[in-house]
Amino acid sequence: MLFRSDTGLGAVVSSLPTLRGVGFEYNSTGAAVDQQLVGGFAKTLQLPVGTEANPFVSAIATGVKWNLGDFASLAGDLAFQYRSNGDLAIAADRAAVSFAVGDSIRGGVTGATVALLIKNTGKYAVQTTGGAASLSLGSGFARVGVQAMGFSYNNTGADLNELLDMSAYRVGVSAPLVVRNEVATVLVTGLDAAIGGFVSLSGDYAFQKKAGPLANDDQLIVLTKNAGARLVVGDALRVGVQGATLALILNEDQTLVLQATGSPDISLGSGFASVSATGVGISYNNTGRNMAQTVSIRVGAVDVSVPVAVEDKVATVVVNGLQARVADFVTLSGSFAFQSRPATETDRAAFMVVTRDAAATLAVGDVVKAGVKNATMALVIRDDQKLAFQATGAAELNLGAGFARVAATGIGVSFNNTGIDVDREITLKVGDVSVSAPLVVKKGVSTVVITGLEATVGGFVTVSGDFGVKFDPGTKAGEEQLWVVSNAAAASLRAGA
Repeated sequence: MLFRSDTGLGAVVSSLPTLRGVGFEYNSTGAAVDQQLVGGFAKTLQLPVGTEANPFVSAIATGVKWNLGDFASLAGDLAFQYRSNGDLAIAADRAAVSFAVGDSIRGGVTGATVALLIKNTGKYAVQTTGGAASLSLGSGFARVGVQAMGFSYNNTGADLNELLDMSAYRVGVSAPLVVRNEVATVLVTGLDAAIGGFVSLSGDYAFQKKAGPLANDDQLIVLTKNAGARLVVGDALRVGVQGATLALILNEDQTLVLQATGSPDISLGSGFASVSATGVGISYNNTGRNMAQTVSIRVGAVDVSVPVAVEDKVATVVVNGLQARVADFVTLSGSFAFQSRPATETDRAAFMVVTRDAAATLAVGDVVKAGVKNATMALVIRDDQKLAFQATGAAELNLGAGFARVAATGIGVSFNNTGIDVDREITLKVGDVSVSAPLVVKKGVSTVVITGLEATVGGFVTVSGDFGVKFDPGTKAGEEQLWVVSNAAAASLRAGA
């Protein structure tokens, strides 16, 4: 039997599948049969017991290839059971079930148990259990692995929960059919996949094929509310989400859109004394067009819907509410865009990080601080956990109650422990905006430089000039200090107006 083109959950049976052979068995003798037939041919006849009131009836189709509409394809040896209400129950052991979107995006199971119920209206339900799973998501993925896969479909108009018991048949199978109405999903468990040059995905996902309006317009919709997605550099650096809501749209031409939001999963290496964030968002779009739509899949009795809004040519991980303290130096805060850079002949693999609204502050206690706010910042974190960054912005300066007045024309924050001079510009696209920031820092630099400082010590002198600020952690808690030094400063004591 074949199914007409998919109309959501409206597919119905319309004709016969292709098959290699069909066999029928019948026994109403009241006893099991096991004997050798003789004559012009030799044949062993083995049949379970059957009576006139309850005869044993078996129909087996071998080498079946069956297209279940735009949902999946089924292949294997099937046992058929005709019911008095006109429904047809079908079960298979060691069958293959698969789906395909175009020529390169496909997945399925082999050696699976299959239950299929075709109602007398032509509506149907199918479920697979077990089997070995395989999955290919096209050229956009560098790696794809999966632990298990199960197919579920039901457009019969009612939830189904029954066992198709054909253990007495020659196929010998009992297949569960437990599928909610209006379900059309492929459930993938233990996915481990990497989008080339971008994030790695993990977790359990619901897949659904969506037929497009034109040829070559089909899509694979992938949703979950408990995913992991990470941007990784080396063994120690990662930025991503866990327990995430994730939507992935794969087009037949192998382009894709990804959006994920969830709890932060961050490690920036030993160069940071502490790291925290309020949220992480992951966005990717290489389709050639902006994406703004809501995608939905029913999983069991729950409809999972996820809005997807990603500008074209975006491939970023945005960390919101980041608080990261560079050991014995400044604390970085704000929202940052991350991108991974692979190793080259001259550069190590690294995170490239930019922002236009950061803060970088040296602080002692709750009051005394020197740094920048509303800053443009570029940051490189290498796979050996060395880093370099530069921040420029509005001065954020408070030297405590001992100063009657403090002002500065600017503050710059620079750090580089990579062992090499860094001179580059980092540009990342966040939404529809490209964010660029310079990173020009000599090796071994660890400075906060205040330019144009004017500070009046209460009732005493006014100091002015350009100063460097250094943090001294002291020998124990409460002994932290800021050292403010200059070799070209001015100090004056004025009386009167």
